[in-house]
Amino acid sequence: MGTTAVWALPYPADADVADVPLDLQELCDRLETVLSQLKTGSSIPGEIKMWSGSSLPAQANFGKWVWADGAAYATATYPIASGNINSAWKTFGGAADPGAGNFRVPDLRGLVPAGMDAMPGGSDSGRITRATAIATRTGEETHIVTTAEMPVHNHPNNVTIVNAAPYNHYHNATTSTVNASWVNYGGGGGYPLFNSVDSHAHTLSTGGELGGNAASIGGSIGNSGSGSAHENMQPTVWVPYIVRLDG
Repeated sequence: MGTTAVWALPYPADADVADVPLDLQELCDRLETVLSQLKTGSSIPGEIKMWSGSSLPAQANFGKWVWADGAAYATATYPIASGNINSAWKTFGGAADPGAGNFRVPDLRGLVPAGMDAMPGGSDSGRITRATAIATRTGEETHIVTTAEMPVHNHPNNVTIVNAAPYNHYHNATTSTVNASWVNYGGGGGYPLFNSVDSHAHTLSTGGELGGNAASIGGSIGNSGSGSAHENMQPTVWVPYIVRLDG
């Protein structure tokens, strides 16, 4: 009896013996299998899909689907899914190990799946070097910037003169005699003019330098910012994920 090229479905020929009804039964059985695969979208137990609904697909029409929420199931009930889902999901996110004879479906609640940098058994791509093991996570919803994460930068300093006029300052003698002329520095009236000086007296110190103190100034750099955590997410839309189980 002839068969089709892809699905190997049998079909009778004129020369076949009169056992066609039995072969038609086999044909119907194989069609049942094919239609069942089409009904479930040829999904594989353990497969994850995005889902747009708020309830699970009907099992009678599409097979057994559950939420990707880390729930535990019995291996004896779903042996194919249990064998396909990596055991790392059993304790993912700090979940308790469900024990021998049980497995957990992947828990994708509040997470964005990303491709591993090295697929199991493959080579590293060097794109996300921390993505080295299945069922590990990274990232945070919000983030507070630390000092080490800040770029190098400057702060403007608004300085004010503390002492009232005349400012404390020095005069350097243009000659070594008391009757010499003096180069004046300073300012009066409480303004930092540094071009003329109010009337005052100095004593001549040894070496031809007038005694005095340097001007006293003070100021502070103000703080900016709140120190609060900032948004750390890409543009995102929330959708459920579902996992296929056996049947």
